[in-house]
Amino acid sequence: MSKKEYNQGVITVGGCGTSVLHDVVDMVNPAGYPHFLLFGGNTDAADLSDKFEEPGKDGNVDEKLDAWGNNITLVQFGDDKTTQGFGAGGDPEVGREAAGTEQSREYMRKFIEKCDGVILVGAVGGGTGTYALSVAADICLELKIHTVLAIVVTPFEREGRTKEAIEGREELRQKVPIICIENDHLEQYVSDLTNEEAEKVKGGFLASRRMINKLSIVPMLKILREIIQVPGDAKNLDPNDYRALLKVGRYVA
Repeated sequence: MSKKEYNQGVITVGGCGTSVLHDVVDMVNPAGYPHFLLFGGNTDAADLSDKFEEPGKDGNVDEKLDAWGNNITLVQFGDDKTTQGFGAGGDPEVGREAAGTEQSREYMRKFIEKCDGVILVGAVGGGTGTYALSVAADICLELKIHTVLAIVVTPFEREGRTKEAIEGREELRQKVPIICIENDHLEQYVSDLTNEEAEKVKGGFLASRRMINKLSIVPMLKILREIIQVPGDAKNLDPNDYRALLKVGRYVA
């Protein structure tokens, strides 16, 4: 009996989420990841353009983007009445309004309808990601997608957005299981890095975020994909095992 292919969706939202998507496109060969569907949504049109459309950046990511073909979807959240193509400015209410428009919800719904399972990726505490993650989770539940997991990044305490991050994280945790990556923990691991990697982390916010993506989030997505889509390994895991595992716990940090 032939087995139905399992379409695993990854929805990345906001500046943080689409940065993860950028690194997935840059680091992962789509030829080895059939039925792995990618979605990137942000209110900031310029950010999407910078990451995915302008040639000559980070090893011609635009060329690598083409290799994903119809398995990747990029959309701008909001409309002329909300963000007018600009970012949410770190304001969760602006992000709430933009991600909650009928058009934005429809973009996500059409993508999710193609998926058997969904992994949500983004940051909480800022503008777009905080609410877009929640909207995407709601749509997954409405469509009865039973295997939904969120990977969320919380800001450094010094950024002054801890309260908003906690509120966004807890709202999401009431809906789907989450894995929380706290930026403040990053500095604890610098001592385990090579000197070159440590200097990159100390180089500023963007360098730190890229390092988190490279060492944590992208490998995590690849491992989850192996568990979900490649049954028959030593532990004989498959989508049903993954679904059962998600029912056990709601939060990992």
